[in-house]
Amino acid sequence: MNLDQSEIKFKNQLRGGVRWGECCLRAIDISLEYLRRCALCGNIWGRSDLFCENCWRELFKKKNQKVQTLAPRHVNHFYLFNWGNNEPKIKKMVYLLKGGGLKSAYRRLAWWLTHGVLSSIDVSKGIVFVPAPARHPLSRDHAYMLAEALSEIWSSPLWLAFDRPSGGHRQKTKNSIDRQHIKLTLHKKSHLSSEGRRYQNHVIFFVDDIVTTGATAKAAHEALENIANFHVISIFFRPKLPI
Repeated sequence: MNLDQSEIKFKNQLRGGVRWGECCLRAIDISLEYLRRCALCGNIWGRSDLFCENCWRELFKKKNQKVQTLAPRHVNHFYLFNWGNNEPKIKKMVYLLKGGGLKSAYRRLAWWLTHGVLSSIDVSKGIVFVPAPARHPLSRDHAYMLAEALSEIWSSPLWLAFDRPSGGHRQKTKNSIDRQHIKLTLHKKSHLSSEGRRYQNHVIFFVDDIVTTGATAKAAHEALENIANFHVISIFFRPKLPI
């Protein structure tokens, strides 16, 4: 609902005799929409979006839209931004999106991926988007939000194939050696003999927010029994990690 629709609804509620307290709360909500600030530059931005248009345009100029091959299985990795040069706005964007962010932000990033690197893939046999497993079982985290946006744009299935890894430390606390030992398991309803069988001939896009060593994507590929037509999508690529 945009601001004009919100104001019309608010006025109709007043005419309809809705309780005064509820109308006051709605008026505050509308005012906050007008006073929303861009999360990057701090300027007042009157839309329900993470960044203002100026910052989005600046980020658009910084995107790479590159494809690289992840060793050792020669899997294609598509990404938008290289996070290896400590660009301040890119770094801030990473942490703003980590909590799930706004759906509108993920949808915009999904469009950039769709009209950039993903347009080169043959999807005539169908595609499916598989998000990296969330740390918490029922959470809608960064990988899920991006996969959901891509799924909606392409009108393609969103497959929650994996259970989250049990135990251990969070990814960001691990060095490059520890990350090589990541193991993923298929969800009990996603075994290739049942639900996953219908996707065996599809193009599989494994979706995560950041790729560093590629170990999580490798673990996903192994869990899917090294299925063919497996690709990796991320917003960021961070090429260097301390060992």
